[in-house]
Amino acid sequence: MKKGKEKEMNIINIVELLFFFAIVGFFLRKLSGEYGDEMDLKQKTKKKAVIHLVDKEESNIMSKVKEIDPSFNEEDFLTGAKEAFKMIVSAFNRGRLDEIKNYISHDIWQSFDSVVSERKAKGITSFFELIAFTRAVVRDIKLTGNIASVTVDFESEQESYTADADGKVLSGSANQVVKVSDVWTFTRDLRSKDPNWVLTATQN
Repeated sequence: MKKGKEKEMNIINIVELLFFFAIVGFFLRKLSGEYGDEMDLKQKTKKKAVIHLVDKEESNIMSKVKEIDPSFNEEDFLTGAKEAFKMIVSAFNRGRLDEIKNYISHDIWQSFDSVVSERKAKGITSFFELIAFTRAVVRDIKLTGNIASVTVDFESEQESYTADADGKVLSGSANQVVKVSDVWTFTRDLRSKDPNWVLTATQN
């Protein structure tokens, strides 16, 4: 009789323990869900705040640029940047750097001149034709004093290649249009009477 009661008590204790753990598990899941939701909300809010600050900063810089040079217009700038891209790349491939010396920085000129001189020494010719721009957008804008630097993403369709003295293609593909991505940075003193922007950096 005594053993039966002990067995019954053990069963009751086990049931009570299971019930206790079930309640604890419920509250832990509830707390985890609440804090998880709160963390997600904070993360989303933080991301929105960062994006907002970046947009605001770029907008402020653009406003300052226009204050210094009221004639600045992003659409007109991009139109001029595309014309400059075509002119500079074309002159570079023809080895006519004298035509673009006022539109490129000294560092860029030295880099271009080194390539042009090497091609001439090896009898290499370069062919380039810009078919069309598929994209041209302002990636970044910086202002240091009166000096503005605008970085542009270019995507274009081109036909370009180099060939040796015998006409053998060394790089690129003749009669084939390829898509090319370039990142160029143009710089200008906004107080200067010279309206030209100078190419100061290239990347592709």
